Amino acid sequence: MPDGAAHITVNNRPLTWWYEHDTGTETLSTLTDKARRYSRLYSHEGYRSRHMALFEITKPGREANFHHALAGTGLALPVATATSQDDLDPLSAVWWPLGHPACSRRRLTELPVVELPSTPARTRRCPWNPK
Repeated sequence: MPDGAAHITVNNRPLTWWYEHDTGTETLSTLTDKARRYSRLYSHEGYRSRHMALFEITKPGREANFHHALAGTGLALPVATATSQDDLDPLSAVWWPLGHPACSRRRLTELPVVELPSTPARTRRCPWNPK
């Protein structure tokens, strides 16, 4: 289950994300597994809107290691990170998108999002809460 989730509209652009706050107590493997699970969740046919996963990482070195661990994994879900040492106004240029150089920090509104093709309407249930 994510630490948080949000849906906002900025300049007529809807943005939806899952938020994960890393305190540094979990292993890097656990953190990368979370990114993979969010990607699988995103790939679920019931999710058609623009989503991304945002990870706030405690230290720049850990953030770089997280990016390295996920490089080339082909996640379906856009992932971006920021460190706790950054100005964490989510609308400012603090987000490092997976697969981009660290110097390419972007604003939330500049992050790449992927929109899944529409599927027939049906009841959607979150896999972590099937009720």
